[in-house]
Amino acid sequence: MPERTGAVVVHHRNWPGVSDTLHALLAAPLDRVVLVDDASGDGSAPAIREAWPGVEVIEQAANLGYAAAANTGLRRLAQTGCDTALLVTHEVLLDGGAVAALGAALTGDVVAAGPLLAYRDRPEVVWSAGGLLTAPPEHVGQGEPIAAWSGRPPYDVDWLDGACLLLRLDAVAAAGWLDESYFLYVEELDLLWRLRQAGGRVVVVPAARAWQQPSFAPPYLQARNLTRFARRAGRPDIARSVLRLAAGHLRHARDPDQRWRAYAMLRGVLDACSGRLDRSRALRR
Repeated sequence: MPERTGAVVVHHRNWPGVSDTLHALLAAPLDRVVLVDDASGDGSAPAIREAWPGVEVIEQAANLGYAAAANTGLRRLAQTGCDTALLVTHEVLLDGGAVAALGAALTGDVVAAGPLLAYRDRPEVVWSAGGLLTAPPEHVGQGEPIAAWSGRPPYDVDWLDGACLLLRLDAVAAAGWLDESYFLYVEELDLLWRLRQAGGRVVVVPAARAWQQPSFAPPYLQARNLTRFARRAGRPDIARSVLRLAAGHLRHARDPDQRWRAYAMLRGVLDACSGRLDRSRALRR
């Protein structure tokens, strides 16, 4: 039987902007599109359901973060017979051939594939061409012209940006799904690390193109989640890189902005060790 591919859109208060994402997905070779609304509470979920009858809208009862919403959608696709799932965030724009190009790369021991991601406000500039588990983890190709990547074949990376990636659902289920305790940021790095530990490969497909407007992790979540991952993966070098960054902010402690960033990061490190999540600090940038 041919494989069935669905898409999961993680959405939070981006109506009507998410329509651009949905328009591209419904034009792609997909068997099902599921949008998981992360408790927006602003009327956007009913509006999306009415405007896009071809999209299944699932409303979360509470905002439990990206991983929880993504897992809800991924499990729904698995329940409805999908073999692979394209996971995207609500602001991503997909090139017309992206889904087909990613699907063609998902063969053999490849369990995850991602596109070449560029900035929406600078569409000719690369935001992410995959990532490496350096200390701290870094994006490949960031800031390079997208034209320079034309014709390059798929290649292996350590991780992909969670804004857009195609996953083999049986491998994700076997790995234990996304870890919802991260709340936001680093959970895709953690999942892809576990998939690779199980023998799977993670690749970037330069022929597949997508655009997003990235945001950077708040200091508290950056420190908490990278430290949490470093402890799980046995990577003290990554944990040390977090402390170096916090120390760099402390060196400019007379600056109130630098001081709160340092304190937020140090609190994040402590909370990573205790398993705590401080929601009041989590989204402050």
